[in-house]
Amino acid sequence: MKEPVDLSWTTAAVATADRLIVCDLGRLAADEGWILSLHDFCRKNRALPNDRQVGDLRLAARRFDEAFALARSLKTKQGRALMELGATMLAGRDDCARIAYGEELP
Repeated sequence: MKEPVDLSWTTAAVATADRLIVCDLGRLAADEGWILSLHDFCRKNRALPNDRQVGDLRLAARRFDEAFALARSLKTKQGRALMELGATMLAGRDDCARIAYGEELP
């Protein structure tokens, strides 16, 4: 049996998420640090979340921040690899925050 195709990373899905986060909720998420979670939700669901889902997205972002802080404390090869991954995700968070505030990225 064929695996279903993941369409959440198509150009159209990403563009939809970019468009959806340009709103009051997107700016709030940017200010509070959970904009990447919101963008991921919008990319996968092609819609904004409801109130319960917003709580889940905030929690996921908080857990990421906690895991990133732990990775920073690890003085191992694995810790450095996790730091690099986390830094990439934080850059994505910054990009999404800029989009939420109406900036067009190259």
